[in-house]
Amino acid sequence: MQLQYTHIMYPANYEPKGTTALEINFIYKTVCNYFKVDISVKTRKRSIAYPRHLFCYICRRRTKAGLREIGELIGGRDHTTVIHSDQTLKDWYDTDELVRADVANINNILNK
Repeated sequence: MQLQYTHIMYPANYEPKGTTALEINFIYKTVCNYFKVDISVKTRKRSIAYPRHLFCYICRRRTKAGLREIGELIGGRDHTTVIHSDQTLKDWYDTDELVRADVANINNILNK
């Protein structure tokens, strides 16, 4: 069962810009639906942080979106947070089969 969002609350200062914005919005919605969470909330709980890390990791590899643009979409976070999230998930990806499975599943959904 997938969650159906009637609208997604973006940070007040977030303004989508061109094709990249459409791509990261789609990735954002896909990750939120896959994990059934809102990754833009300000919390460090692993149940939210892990999908947020995964979102950053996938955006960095599939789009040309800037660090700031990605950070704004996940709750107005700083570019260094995006870098940290990307590196953290890369480390987990290298060692954890479940992380690789989640990345593969989300990429399969995005490719449909």
